Order: sequence, then structure tokens, then C-alpha cells
Amino acid sequence: MLRTEVGKAGKLVKVMAALALSLSLAACSDEGVVAKVGDVEVTQSSFELWLSIQNSAVQALPQEQALQQYLEQLALSQAVIRRGEVDLDKIQAQAASYQQHQLISQQLQLAVADEVSDEAIAKLYGQRVNELTQTKRKLAHILIRVPQEASDAERLQAKNRAEEAYSKLDTGADFAEIVLEYSEDERTKQQGGELGWVGKEQAEKASISQAFSLETGQYSLPIATKYGFHIVTPLSAEQAFTPTLEELKGKLSYELKQQIRQQTRQQLLSEVSIERVK
Repeated sequence: MLRTEVGKAGKLVKVMAALALSLSLAACSDEGVVAKVGDVEVTQSSFELWLSIQNSAVQALPQEQALQQYLEQLALSQAVIRRGEVDLDKIQAQAASYQQHQLISQQLQLAVADEVSDEAIAKLYGQRVNELTQTKRKLAHILIRVPQEASDAERLQAKNRAEEAYSKLDTGADFAEIVLEYSEDERTKQQGGELGWVGKEQAEKASISQAFSLETGQYSLPIATKYGFHIVTPLSAEQAFTPTLEELKGKLSYELKQQIRQQTRQQLLSEVSIERVK
């Protein structure tokens, strides 16, 4: 029993010492003490450091009110530690893990700030510009919608309607007129079903990529997709579109940041050996 109490007391001393050390880290030798919480002296700089990491609501408080909140937080934590009822080892492990994550995060942010310049983004654009060029065609479609919860009978009815529209096109009807009569895409209906310029990848994702195998003015058989049945026609030949640097700046900046974070992480790992002991 005595050994258990001594162990608790020793742990308490260690935690209190760590708390006192954390409070004094930002203190200057000639700085005055603004308060004393238990046996711990609180400096202005330790308070300002605490305040700098609080949310905007706390930072907007009057100085005295914010300071009182800080002091009460310290007093409460000391009181909890003295009671010895909480799992201090677990709390210390959580704090250590948080500190490690913050150290790594801030170092990676510093690396990104140093390397991700407009010049670096422009250089990456020059390296990637060819692969970023897309082949597109201007397309139009007729859409007969099929809700996801549709019954087999409803799906068959929509398919029959799409085939009816196709048969009218096949006998020479004007595509724009059939769009007005049959299409259920209200966004494009009044513009002859025009979808604008669509890239090959975009068409593949929408399951209408066969539009790229048609001649201009031809139209596809009804295509079943997750939206319903489409009849698609290309309105133009294929054209290559190269996005500008300004259009891709956000995307390239993100890619560059990810590259630098990974490189910095690998560099940091190379600076410290890891030896596993069985």
C-alpha cells in the first residue's frame, strides 16, 4: 500500500514538473510574473502563447477575461492531477503524440512555404502540359430518365420511349425537334440537347464514350446509364484543348505541395536511424 502511494506521489511530481516546464518555456528572464497558480508562476508570454492557439471566440475576449480563463484552466488541471484519479500515463502519451504531430506538421508547412512559388508551379505546368491536354468533342443528347428506384416495368417503359425517339431520328426527324419532344434533361432541352465540349475521360465516366466513335451528325443507339437512356450525337470533330496555367494553378499547387511534403518526410526519416529490438 505504501509503495503504491509513493508511486502515485512520484508520478504526480513528474506531471507537475512537466506542467511547470511547459508554462515557463516562453518566459524571458526579465519578464514579470502575472499570476501564480499553485506553486507554478505564470508569465505574460506563456499566457500569450496559450491565447495564440485558442479559437477566435477566446481571442476576442477582453485581456483580463481571457487571462482568467487561462488561470482557471491551469488551476483545474492541477487539482485533477493532485487527486490522482485519472490515467496520467495515458494523458501524457496523448500529449506526446499531439506534440509529435504538431512538430511534423509545422516542419512540412515550412518546407511547402519555401518551395511552392509561382515559378515552381509554372515549371511543373511546363513538365505536365502535354499530358494535361484533353481531346474533346461538342456533344448533344436526348435523355429519358430512369429513377434508381424504378421498377422493371418503368425501366422497360423508358427504354421503349428511347427506342421510339431513335426510330424517329432514323427516319429523318430533326434532332433538335426530337429533343424537345422526348428529352427529360431540362438543363439542355431548350438548347437542342447541347452538352458543350466533353472530354473523353468525362464521357467514359458518364458511360457515353461511344459518342467519340461516331461521325459528326450521327447519333447513337439508346445507351443505358445510371441516369437513364441517352441518345448521343457529336456536333463537331475532335479538338485538342490545352488548359492554361491559370486554370490549373490550384491543381498544380496541390500536387506540388503533396510532392514536397512526401520528399521532406523521407528526408527527415533519413536523418534519424530506426532500430527495432526483438
